[in-house]
Formats: sequence, structure tokens, C-alpha cells
Amino acid sequence: MSSIDTHVHKLITELQEMVNNHEKLLKLSLLAAVYDIADLTLYCLSKFDERNSLLLAEGSSSLAEDWLRKMS
Repeated sequence: MSSIDTHVHKLITELQEMVNNHEKLLKLSLLAAVYDIADLTLYCLSKFDERNSLLLAEGSSSLAEDWLRKMS
């Protein structure tokens, strides 16, 4: 495995671990937004929405939908 492959594998592993931690997931989404990494921001917000779907009020939009709407 090349050095780049090793770093990518480590990044993916760490990202998967963050998905289980709501606070880290939101922090990563904010950091990704600051650095203009739209795909990662959307991924993090979507995962947060998936895990917290019961917290969303009926009829309200998700964080990912709100972010996409504001970025358009």
C-alpha cells in the first residue's frame, strides 16, 4: 500500500469514528465549511440528520437541506 493510500485509509477510518460522535461530526462539518469542502460538509450534516431524525420537528428541514439552500 502506498503512502497516499495509507493516509486515505486512516482518514476514512477516523471519519467513520466521528460519525458516531455528534459533537465531533458537527465540528468537522463547520471546519469543512470554513475550508470550502462542500462534499464533506454535506456528508457530515447528512449523517447528523440521519442520527437525529427524531429530534427534527415535523415539517422542519434538516441541517443538510438548510445548508444546501443557503449555498445555492
